[in-house]
Amino acid sequence: MKTVQPRFPYDQRKFSATHNPKSFKSVAEADFEKILFWHLLYKLDAYTAVFVLNPANGFRLVFGIESLCRTMKKTNPLASAICISDCMPALTLVKLGELWSQVGSMGSAAIKTDFMLASGKAMAVDVSLHAHEFSGQKMLVGYLRDAREPKLADNGLRQLQGLLEQIARGAEMRGIFEQIALSVESTKPGSYCSILILDENRTRFQIAAAPSLSESYRAELDALVASDRSGCNKDCVVSALMGKRQIRADIGAQSCGSVCQQLKIEIGAAACWSEPIFSSANRLLGIIRVYLTQASVPDDADLALLRQASHLSSLVIEREGIKRKSVDHAGGNSLAGSHNRHLIGSRLREQAERCNRQGLSMALLFINLDHFKEVNVALGFQLGDQLLAQAEERIRGSVRDSDAVVRLAGDEFVVIIPPYKGHLNAGLIGEHIVEALAKPFQLDNSIAHISASVGIAYYPEDADDIDQLLDCADQSMYAVKKAGRNGVNFFTRSLHSEVQDNLQLSNDLRGALQAGQFKVYFQPIVNILNQHIEKAEALIRWQHPERGMVSPDQFIPIAEEIGEIHEIGDWVFRQAAEVAIQWQRSCLNCPCGLRDLQVSVNMSPLQFMHGTPDVLWIDHLRTIGLNPKTMVIEITEGSLLNDRADVMEKLGNFRAAGMQIAMDDFGTGYSAMAYLKKFDIHYLKIDRSFVRDLETDPGDLVIAEAIIVMAHRLGLKVIAEGVETQGQRDRLAAVGCDYLQGYLYAKPMSAEDFLLFVQSVRTT
Repeated sequence: MKTVQPRFPYDQRKFSATHNPKSFKSVAEADFEKILFWHLLYKLDAYTAVFVLNPANGFRLVFGIESLCRTMKKTNPLASAICISDCMPALTLVKLGELWSQVGSMGSAAIKTDFMLASGKAMAVDVSLHAHEFSGQKMLVGYLRDAREPKLADNGLRQLQGLLEQIARGAEMRGIFEQIALSVESTKPGSYCSILILDENRTRFQIAAAPSLSESYRAELDALVASDRSGCNKDCVVSALMGKRQIRADIGAQSCGSVCQQLKIEIGAAACWSEPIFSSANRLLGIIRVYLTQASVPDDADLALLRQASHLSSLVIEREGIKRKSVDHAGGNSLAGSHNRHLIGSRLREQAERCNRQGLSMALLFINLDHFKEVNVALGFQLGDQLLAQAEERIRGSVRDSDAVVRLAGDEFVVIIPPYKGHLNAGLIGEHIVEALAKPFQLDNSIAHISASVGIAYYPEDADDIDQLLDCADQSMYAVKKAGRNGVNFFTRSLHSEVQDNLQLSNDLRGALQAGQFKVYFQPIVNILNQHIEKAEALIRWQHPERGMVSPDQFIPIAEEIGEIHEIGDWVFRQAAEVAIQWQRSCLNCPCGLRDLQVSVNMSPLQFMHGTPDVLWIDHLRTIGLNPKTMVIEITEGSLLNDRADVMEKLGNFRAAGMQIAMDDFGTGYSAMAYLKKFDIHYLKIDRSFVRDLETDPGDLVIAEAIIVMAHRLGLKVIAEGVETQGQRDRLAAVGCDYLQGYLYAKPMSAEDFLLFVQSVRTT
């Protein structure tokens, strides 16, 4: 019998029509991300209801009345005025305040309590509480599940819930499919998971992910045409198309198709479980297939795992469709000059056949517009439309007339360089595109800045089929993203393993905060005139249980990509503030200077885009009794791009509370002087790239001096990062630098070691 997906419990009293998930054309990016997030949670069968409370308004119930009433088995739920304590008496205002504090410090909270049914009987429930933002406000979101229901092991549930957040935030589809499959495999040892989705013509199953299966599996599956209901694959195809779960508990004892036979040889497959993937409208989208090395029938936990993997895959596919509709709405018809995305496959195949016949090569450039989503959300779809049109025009102006420019979807383009003989510098074309897109965009009365990440792959040198060519170019593009965006990269064989490694790292990253794997270290900042330690920068470190110390340069971009940066950044600020007040209290009568020491904390540009970290952080300082003047917020030039009003508001709130603002890595970005005056910056930090060669490169010294002179004329102080030698120190002192930071004085160290270091320096 076909599985029917639960409908989304929507409370029309609390949300306007623009938030209706059936009206995606009018849904803002940030809004439908939250809708999908809650939609997904409700679809996970273990959960009975989802509810949202507003901590700023006495934990008033603002979402979930209908789903809670359904759980209470009340009739006419929209007419039932209930509060959360009606359902769960233990959740008093005092208790909710305690749980909210726990969520703020630990990232989540859980409680076992009784849920009162309409009959007056109590049902034991598990409640999982988290903080999520909606329309700029941080809300307390509760996930309610019947305590009697079987649930996954903690690691499997944590992985799936981490994937859930990625889907809601719009992470790249291919990577999420891979992680869903890997999470199934790690939760069910001895299993090999693949995710198959129907193509747009609904005639063939395509592999979306099969991380642990070989290329021969893909080759066998290519023969599995959805319309083919004959031969040895008949049962599999018919079951899939009818939306039926198929359990082959013992492949050896049952007849099975060629795919299973192949895997019996390759991996010793003894059982095969298949779970259909449905859309919210009950339209078949694909299937989850799990092969096991032991003959077995799935138990309740296994079936829950299959259902949840299916639901997650459904949301990935539907989310991508919503995103495409949203971008199409933003782009309108102004992009009609682009080739239709459905034609790219046939165009590439035509060119590949010509390459094969004539012994030629062709190149594919995969282009992603960096920061487009932020511009689109900040300025609106209409101006986003203008930017996409201008971007396409600039790309066309950077290539030859014979090259084809194709807009795939949203902020992604490809350039097909047709077959050629001899040498072609596709990298030069990519660099022209990057340069063209880095220039400011005039959008009506607004100025917007983006950049571009370009990946390049060659046929047949890098790939021997079209799908693989697209994958190679895509992976090359993501390598540019990882390296900091705004550049060009060529595909290499090592990239594939690197992509897999990053997928595993992002999986590990989700549980790192709760597992206590992060540490905050502190590096002293020294006044160049008196050599006193007057400031310290708080720096996060990740002690991975298997990899050892993972560099922030490696995991911070991943945290930004998967949305973990918000919780991590919040945790770092709170830790740094609490350490600062501990230092002050331990040095009341000590001459070491820690009572007046300022601590700076880095703030990612993405933290400005969502929520109210300014309000939460200022409240936290007030709660622990720390003077806000102790804290300095370090931002990058990227935070100030596109002149967002909400960025100005948050910076203004920090300044009004008494905090100071430092611009980190100055000189490496756009360096618009107007930012320094408009945003009232207090400190500039000269990037280490200008400090490294001060003793050998006169040009770097000229740049450093120019930055210092300009900053002083604007009334700003200057901190030089990466100072490692006495020669660098002397040259910076000669041109008037105010503060120095680097290994010349000390490496980053724990709070305890920092305290001892400062005390020893002041007493010697």
